[in-house]
Amino acid sequence: MAPLNYSKWDNIELSDDEDVEVHPNVDKKSFIRWRQQAIHRERLEREAKIEAMSKHVASQTECVAELDRVLSVLKEGNKVQFQSWLQTMQEHAQQRQADPKAQAVASPTMPSARDMLSSMAASILTEIGAKDASLEQVMTQFTSGLDSHRKKLTVDIDMDTKKLDELEREKRHKVSVDELCRPGFDKTNVNKVAKAPAIVRQDDLSAESSSTAKPTTTKTVQSIEVLNADTLEANETEAKAVVKRPEPPEPVLTVEQIVDEFSDAKDMDATLKYISKYPNIVDESISDEILVKAFELGMINESAAAYKCVHQALILQYCARLGNNGVSIFVMRYKSDPRAKAMFEAEVKAMHQRIMERSKVLREERKANPKAEDIECIQLQTDDPEAPIEINVPSDELLNSDQLSEADVKVKELYLSLPEYFRKALQVGTLDKVNEAFAQMPGAEAEKVLNTCTEGGFIAIAGEMVVDPDDVPPVSTPKS
Repeated sequence: MAPLNYSKWDNIELSDDEDVEVHPNVDKKSFIRWRQQAIHRERLEREAKIEAMSKHVASQTECVAELDRVLSVLKEGNKVQFQSWLQTMQEHAQQRQADPKAQAVASPTMPSARDMLSSMAASILTEIGAKDASLEQVMTQFTSGLDSHRKKLTVDIDMDTKKLDELEREKRHKVSVDELCRPGFDKTNVNKVAKAPAIVRQDDLSAESSSTAKPTTTKTVQSIEVLNADTLEANETEAKAVVKRPEPPEPVLTVEQIVDEFSDAKDMDATLKYISKYPNIVDESISDEILVKAFELGMINESAAAYKCVHQALILQYCARLGNNGVSIFVMRYKSDPRAKAMFEAEVKAMHQRIMERSKVLREERKANPKAEDIECIQLQTDDPEAPIEINVPSDELLNSDQLSEADVKVKELYLSLPEYFRKALQVGTLDKVNEAFAQMPGAEAEKVLNTCTEGGFIAIAGEMVVDPDDVPPVSTPKS
């Protein structure tokens, strides 16, 4: 067995070593505290030196790179670029002299690269003096001067780099607790179970929103005189403070939204992602709604979109019929068993073909008898066959009078706007007669007449009134 290596612990600085020996006149605890303070002070000073030296070396390296660029311009004899550079350096020097804040912030031990270049240019111009020198002589003087400064900077960079390496080596030699111990996991993620949004129909949602008005209630409050009323109020305030706030309402998803979004899924992955987001849609009722959309698309000869709807509807049917784990079972069989996938695709194709054939037949029937489509009308029914029917027809006195209130004038105008044969049906006073009149007009006109009757209060049925556009009696010729 190889011996354990304890050499990595040799670099740890200990301020409270038990084996430390101090002078008898010096308190050991105080000595340990002073030593600890000295260790921390030296560590901070070393970090500050390393940071300052790194910035200084970087600034010097940048200055050398700029000097190389200027020297190349001088060697090429590019007078325009040299004059532009010299003007920039002079403006920078003037700006530093004019701005006291820049002088206060600038450090003489760590000047920036631009500061060093501007000072070099100023020193060379001082050496030239007030001599009436030509531009070529100035460029020659700058070439020799900048080259000399570059050599000095290169030597300084080498020396500073060695000092920086020595400081880094000393830092690595003296191990601190910060280098041995590092934070591991400082973040925790808790996955909360997302509640599936409620699924409602658009009609139910509209009915719910229309009945949100809160009824006015009268509340009787009994007042009891007690001692220490201030204490009682404080306790009640604390009790109210800890009352848990109600949770925000769950998102509501309508069936129409589900049908549109789910039928537009691009592939199986998008389909499964949507089902995992809204697991409540795995229901045959949703599948039926999607099949209805497929039939509507078939009626306008959108074969590809109808096929997609049939495909999505049958996925929901299969998943719903396979039980609680129907989604995972369906996916496993669909992806792993080619025969199961082929059977599923065959059923989708067969149902799509039936829908398209039936849609074609209906389209041909409508083309052969275009008036039959226009005569689709409204028929009124009640959920209770024995419910009393009240048909209110304005009296002859109201219709013949000229002095009426605004409400009576409105009722008179609505009644006279109805077709004459429909007014005669209202005067008979039976629901069958009214339905016969409805059957004589197209669907759009029937809806308009029904709205007029509702607004004027001409038809009132006790209980629930059902508007059925399918139960249409034989159409007779409209009466004039």
